[in-house]
Amino acid sequence: MKTGIASAIATLKKSEGEVTNRLQVVSDMLMSDKAAQAIQNKKVKDELTRITGISNKYKSDNANARGIIRKLENENKKIAAQATKALSTSAHADISKLRSKQARDVLEFKKDLTDSTEKLYKKMGDDELAQNLAMGSLNADLSKSKASTAQALKSARDVFVSRHRSLTNKITANQKRYKDGMAKATEQTMDWKKASAAGRKNIRATRAVMVNDLENKIARAITIGEARQKRALEVSMANIASEKKALLSTIGEAVENMADNVFATINSNRKKIADNYLSLKAYAATAEDQVTDYLAKGKGRNLSSLGDLLKEVGGYKSVKSKAADGVGFGGKTIELPFSGKTVPADASVSKVNGLVNEYLQIMTDVKNRHPLGLGKYLISKLEVAMQATGALEVDKISDKAGNFVFINAHAVGLSSKLSDFESLAVRMTHYEKTLSTMTAKLPTTKLAGHKSLVRVSPPQWQGD
Repeated sequence: MKTGIASAIATLKKSEGEVTNRLQVVSDMLMSDKAAQAIQNKKVKDELTRITGISNKYKSDNANARGIIRKLENENKKIAAQATKALSTSAHADISKLRSKQARDVLEFKKDLTDSTEKLYKKMGDDELAQNLAMGSLNADLSKSKASTAQALKSARDVFVSRHRSLTNKITANQKRYKDGMAKATEQTMDWKKASAAGRKNIRATRAVMVNDLENKIARAITIGEARQKRALEVSMANIASEKKALLSTIGEAVENMADNVFATINSNRKKIADNYLSLKAYAATAEDQVTDYLAKGKGRNLSSLGDLLKEVGGYKSVKSKAADGVGFGGKTIELPFSGKTVPADASVSKVNGLVNEYLQIMTDVKNRHPLGLGKYLISKLEVAMQATGALEVDKISDKAGNFVFINAHAVGLSSKLSDFESLAVRMTHYEKTLSTMTAKLPTTKLAGHKSLVRVSPPQWQGD
């Protein structure tokens, strides 16, 4: 019963969320997330009451009962009804508490995705508008228009992709706590080997709950950004010809298609993040004494959130990453958030997922300590780099022989090399030794038929 309640809540939340999201985008009816949640919660509560009433009636009616049998049944029904009500009340309270905790854990990541969606939507609108306004002018004007917006649009896309991946990875990193919370709330084991046939059915239902919540959170974060920026663009374009404004109607579809494409490739990108994080962990461990001395001398302000990050990552040098479930939550397929198309998922319990979870925990802590200004800027740029080429580089250091490893300034959004990074450089040979030791201690993949090995090579010189 408790698992059924959790499943019904997640399914109804997703369904009502999709309706709310579409209405906001199509009608320009902006609504705060708090207001939208209040409306959804009321509808979900009403629907659950209706479903429970139908279920109770179906289970309790017996037209064949007569006389003393009917009397005894009715007396037992009262007792059963009281027990069922108490069980339902307890389940709703526990599940509500668990869902609220999960929502708080990913709130800042949702806000980041909403913000990046707004900026991407605006850049795509500016790009579309600039090109169409230039159509009637000389080709040189059109080329100039394209050139002026291309880089800004690329940057907006990169940030959107990064924020999408980060939210997905954050929700995935929380799944063990979600499973543990569900096990407590439903009194149902989440161990497939220990569960009965009925228990395994409940485990599959719990997985569906987590998948629905994942897709709902992604879709909600993105459509809020769409609705906000669509309204802003329509206001700013009030005096522009309708045929040119009509072209903007395809932007939302393009953003959602992009979101689905990002989600479809999330598993391959998680392997890249795992590689880059392991490299960063090896560097931070090797440079731990230098970083500690640097911060102790009061130079922490120079590196802001990056110094904080290096210190925390270095503190994990002795922590052995644990194998964990991936984005598939134990399943082999998953639906895309907007199209609903089914794509392959990572069903393995692997070292890759464990490393990504560890990285997300550190990033969450650092981002919470640096919510504004330079600190937020640097860590946001690093977040993008960690999903691509990584944050390290190999190069020579003046007055020193050999190759050294240190933070790549361009990777964290700086236009030139920073002497502070070079002062924290470590010898390539020392770095490789640390990396080799850490790689050897990684856990093995636990699902037969899946190979999810982490092979980390030293960072490559990037020519800058």
